Amino acid sequence: MSYQEYAQLGRNNRGNGPGRTSRNGSRERARNEGPPRTDRPYTGSIASFSVPRRSMTPAHSSSSSTSSSLSPSNSASQKGYIRGAGGGTSPRNSQCSDGLSSGLDIPKGTTKSFNLADERKSDLLDVAMPWRPPYLRRKILASFTVIITGLAVGVGALYDLSNRNLGLGPTSTVGHYFWRLTAPALLTLLAAVWNRIDHQAKMTAPWVRLSKGPSKAEKTLLLDYLSMWQPVAVVRGLQNRDFAVACASTVTLLLRILMAVSTGLITLSLVSGIPGAPRNMSSRSEVEVTVQSAFIDNTTDLTNAGALAFFTMVGLQQDNVYFPDGVSERFAYQRFASDLPQGSIVETTVDGLTSNLLCDVAEMTAGEAQANRGIQQFNTTFSAAGCNISMPISSEGFVPSASGTQVPFYVARLGRGSCGDSGRVADQRMVIFFASGMMDSRSPPTNSSGSNFAEANGNITRSTQLICQPSYSITRVRVAVQDSTLLNVMQSRRRENRTLPGLEPWDFAEAFFSSYRSENELASIYADSMPWFYQPETVNVDSAMFLALELRLGRSGSAIPLEELFNATALQEVAEDYFSQYVAVLAARSLTQPVSVAVQASASAVSERLRVSPLIAKLMIILMGIAAALMAAMAFAIPTQGVLPRDPGTIMDSAALVSNSRGLLQLLRGAGGADMSTLRARLSGSAFYFGVEAYERAESTGSGYLRIFGGRGQPDTKPDYVEETDKFSYPSLLHPVQRGAVFLITIGLIVGLDLSYQSSKRNGGLVDADDDAYSHLLWTVVPAAGAGLTAMYYIASDFTIRCLAPFVALRRGAMFEQSIGLNLADKALPMVLFTSARSRNLVVGGATTAAMLSSLYVIFASTLFYAATVPATAQCQLLTRDFFSQSNGIPDEGFCTFCQNGTVLSSLVLDANMSYPAFTFEDLAYPSFSLENVPDDMQLPNDLVVNAVVPAVRSSLQCKSFRQSELAINLQTGSTVNGVVNPLQIIIPGKAAADENTIIISSAQNLDTFGNPLNTDIDQDAFFGAGEYKPLTDGNSTIPRWVWIWGQLEKAGTNTTKVKFAAALTCNETIQQVNVATSFIGSDLHIDAEYKPPVSDEETVTAVPVAIDGNLDYSELIQLYTPHLLDPFFSSLVSSRFAIPVTSLGPSASEADEIQIIQSVTDAITWQHKVIRAQIVSTWNRRGTVSPISSSGTPQPQSVVFPVDSTGVIMGNASTLAFPAVLTVSNLDSGAARRVVQDMISTRILQALLSATLIAAAASWLALPKPNTILPRPPTSIASVAALLADGNLFGQLGRGAEWLSLKDLSGFFKDGLHVSMGFQLGWEKVRRRRRDETQLAWGRGPVCISYVAFGRNILFEDRNKSETDWFTVRQPEDFLR
Repeated sequence: MSYQEYAQLGRNNRGNGPGRTSRNGSRERARNEGPPRTDRPYTGSIASFSVPRRSMTPAHSSSSSTSSSLSPSNSASQKGYIRGAGGGTSPRNSQCSDGLSSGLDIPKGTTKSFNLADERKSDLLDVAMPWRPPYLRRKILASFTVIITGLAVGVGALYDLSNRNLGLGPTSTVGHYFWRLTAPALLTLLAAVWNRIDHQAKMTAPWVRLSKGPSKAEKTLLLDYLSMWQPVAVVRGLQNRDFAVACASTVTLLLRILMAVSTGLITLSLVSGIPGAPRNMSSRSEVEVTVQSAFIDNTTDLTNAGALAFFTMVGLQQDNVYFPDGVSERFAYQRFASDLPQGSIVETTVDGLTSNLLCDVAEMTAGEAQANRGIQQFNTTFSAAGCNISMPISSEGFVPSASGTQVPFYVARLGRGSCGDSGRVADQRMVIFFASGMMDSRSPPTNSSGSNFAEANGNITRSTQLICQPSYSITRVRVAVQDSTLLNVMQSRRRENRTLPGLEPWDFAEAFFSSYRSENELASIYADSMPWFYQPETVNVDSAMFLALELRLGRSGSAIPLEELFNATALQEVAEDYFSQYVAVLAARSLTQPVSVAVQASASAVSERLRVSPLIAKLMIILMGIAAALMAAMAFAIPTQGVLPRDPGTIMDSAALVSNSRGLLQLLRGAGGADMSTLRARLSGSAFYFGVEAYERAESTGSGYLRIFGGRGQPDTKPDYVEETDKFSYPSLLHPVQRGAVFLITIGLIVGLDLSYQSSKRNGGLVDADDDAYSHLLWTVVPAAGAGLTAMYYIASDFTIRCLAPFVALRRGAMFEQSIGLNLADKALPMVLFTSARSRNLVVGGATTAAMLSSLYVIFASTLFYAATVPATAQCQLLTRDFFSQSNGIPDEGFCTFCQNGTVLSSLVLDANMSYPAFTFEDLAYPSFSLENVPDDMQLPNDLVVNAVVPAVRSSLQCKSFRQSELAINLQTGSTVNGVVNPLQIIIPGKAAADENTIIISSAQNLDTFGNPLNTDIDQDAFFGAGEYKPLTDGNSTIPRWVWIWGQLEKAGTNTTKVKFAAALTCNETIQQVNVATSFIGSDLHIDAEYKPPVSDEETVTAVPVAIDGNLDYSELIQLYTPHLLDPFFSSLVSSRFAIPVTSLGPSASEADEIQIIQSVTDAITWQHKVIRAQIVSTWNRRGTVSPISSSGTPQPQSVVFPVDSTGVIMGNASTLAFPAVLTVSNLDSGAARRVVQDMISTRILQALLSATLIAAAASWLALPKPNTILPRPPTSIASVAALLADGNLFGQLGRGAEWLSLKDLSGFFKDGLHVSMGFQLGWEKVRRRRRDETQLAWGRGPVCISYVAFGRNILFEDRNKSETDWFTVRQPEDFLR
């Protein structure tokens, strides 16, 4: 039988027919299936579970001390009593009348009252209570005490760690958020769990008081800790001696204070020193660094050093490059590294190698002047300390092109000689010579066509000469570096000079002079030259003296006066400075080997680090200590045994607990719709307690009746008819004005956060920040406190709504689990959210979601603001000072002194690991810039940064590779062709002329007279590699093209050599321009890849007509020694910073591997060529901007200029261009400032949380727009809930011993035999009474009450998807309720 059929049967059979019998039978079965019960104290239902029961009390009598009805007060808030025709009152049998009419009747107007509970009854049973709050256990409190103590210890440990390490860590993004979010997050989680303890302490406090004996109603039934603000609850708890409540509320307050305070625990501060390092007497940190090199006795590498040291000297002096690591002006020192923060200054003592010259002033004997074929020579002999050295002084520059009888000249030399032409190393000397003389330009040599010198008319008029021996020593030096910049190198006070056993001082001089040999084309350029910085004087120098004098120019800013060079000391200093630096470069590269040794160093740094605030740490430890003490004390204030038979959390639980308290319920009859003042008026002054009273029959089993005793009788007043009202006062925090105000505040916070963030972003922060002990509280604790106050509203309003949730369901009508069996107040928020989602309760779900989201406010407010060093920025311009020429012709005023410097710089960048020269980076060449339009009040320190998007040029290669099978290879052995020994000829296929596709290299070094190779240092399986410039001619045009070949030989260096592998690559070259986002560092505007590498915008690439120099020759690069047949390009390819393994030049195991390796070699070749081309373009093609001269001789405005070279060819557009740039200064002494900055991520998270909170709270409000229609007072006190139950009909359904049963067992009382649950509702009683003398019905309104009703048509207990319910009750002969 369906439920619909069953319900219809029940409605159609009202008598004693079968239908009635069936229904009664099912009810009996439901009761039999439930828990066993004793006889109930009230009359049971006689027909159906929706039928109210008659009162068991006798009829009313004015002369009797008992009455058949309760006499409620005449408070205007009490409703439901009707005035009859005769003006009297009568009892009513109704849905809300439950047979609770036994009480006291005090005659009208009588003020006498008597107390029912002055003393505790003596016949009460001592019954152990089975329930006590699950969180009010000593082991729980002990766990919290341990946790909060552990947190206090943790804060102390962090504080100690911060002090010892100068903070917790650097300002990394992850570290910043982790450290600052951790403390608030832990405390928020701890506070969320503690709320359960706080709630249960407050909820059970009145019951605990009732269990101890008679106490005033204000301390028991009327006591409502749950609705109090925490500070009020603390004070009231102390007043009432409810120490558990006072302790729990105080801890709750402390945790909330700690949540806000903890946001200031970790701050971003400037610290001076190195983290974790002890301090020395000079307040510098003692740290450990790793020495990475050590000096070794290695004359082989020194002998094979080649010209790299020479190239390095040229680069250091002429091309604005910096010392390589391990080299200073006079020392080569051990390299070392550390993992210290950026900007740290490190000082340590290491080994340093230095050299000097031990010189004697010599006498010079000058022979007659001679000349031959434009070369003038003086045969000179130098003598000093028993050493005679013959060293001719010759030049082509003694006689200039100008005519004159006697032309003055100066000559300077730094050469070598030996005493008495001895070959012994001990007799080798260095000669330093400076002189002035005269030469007759009108008397050319007489035998100009012969090979012998003839007498010339000239003489040396004045000279200074020195004979020197080199020396060196390895001593201890104090080196100071900052990042990769060398600050200072000084000789240590503790000198421990030593030398290397197998290394003679002359070995350095030998390597020095070897680098100036004729094969060094760059050195030959400087030889027999006239320095530009002495013009127009005729000063003739050799390569060494040119660079020595130029070194002095670079260090002092001006050339040393010529007259001063006649001073022997000054002359020695010029030569010694140059030689010492040269030896330092040589030693650093050739006499060191890698090591890894830890040594002590001192360091200092000023950096931003995350530090623990001493003030906040100490305050938190104090507050946590107080909280731990209160938790421990609370363990002695909570009950150690059961308090009640059951948890009083639900309405049903409360009903079961008060179901036997007839006297209390009589006092509260008619007060369901009253406010708290009415309840106080009825209960104040009375004492109450509860106890267990034995059942009436001795043979009855069970624990007994749990009853609340006490109360004063109420005077009998004559009730007046009062109209029903559906509006009460608004629950706490749910008034529309309060909600609207908080919503506006939330919206204001969302908007305000965005406005403040935009201001912080625009102005580089909000306000200036001071790194003192207290100021950081303004941007940490204060915002967190504000966020916490906002969150407290949403959390408190959520608690109010959760308390109202069962009553909201009752007003609408609901089932057991959604109304009287629902407890949301004593649940964790995630469980509340899950329960509300299951039941589709938007009111609770929205409020709880808002509460959960708002609890995160303080956490993310902790990282909302922070103090940071905000660089000073200014808009400026980068003004171009030159351009890249589209002509290879030398301009009228050449930019470069010696345009081979491009190959010098390329070799230094690739092989000496030196930094890129100014305005170049990798394959990019920039115009040089000057900084313009800088604000007058802005300082320009060395660490300034200029960010701009500027154009740069680079090489573009279109390439094709060839495998061995595609090449024509011809190897001739035992012969020399045009100086090529055992020539290996490789021809690349193509339409070009034969010589354009052919490269010939030597497969051996030299042959003896019999045609056999002499070389013995070539590997038997040597690799070969060479590259040449092979332009393609197409009519009148020339296409720049490069050809590279590489491979491996078998039995190399012999006449049986075979080609084991070969490959080739051809590339056509063009120049393109691209816009590059670049950061220029320092006043010299260099580029630091470690700071921020340039980023090219590939969408802006365009071809530009920059000339490609066809004179670029790879032979001008440094030739590095290898046991292979590699030209300078390929020797660098396998040795440079971008090196590939030399084995990549050989064959592969498979065809697929060969293709892949050829591609890797192709990539390496093209990249290295682009790096070289960038340096060539930077030195050869760079031309300064000029202004055209008008006919009047005045400069034209710098607009578009087309300068021409010496042949009249236009070199390009020399427009003076300015590019917008942003200048940034990070130095606090130069304009940067400490500012309070708003964090973008935290801002967006907080805005998202605030928005989501607002939406959730608004949804909850819309789902319950009128919370003032639910209850007249808070339902969080015993009296309040009992008053709502007093006039209902729930008690008639409960049997004896209901207070001892579980909630599940109680729910069985409200189900019929088909397990269909009853419905429950809360509202005004509808009363219809038939007068004795009339047949008409009179309607009135009774008290607010909770009653049960049966579900109507088409509604099953299991069907939770219906949105409408038809509530009705069963007809009775004298009543009809609907």
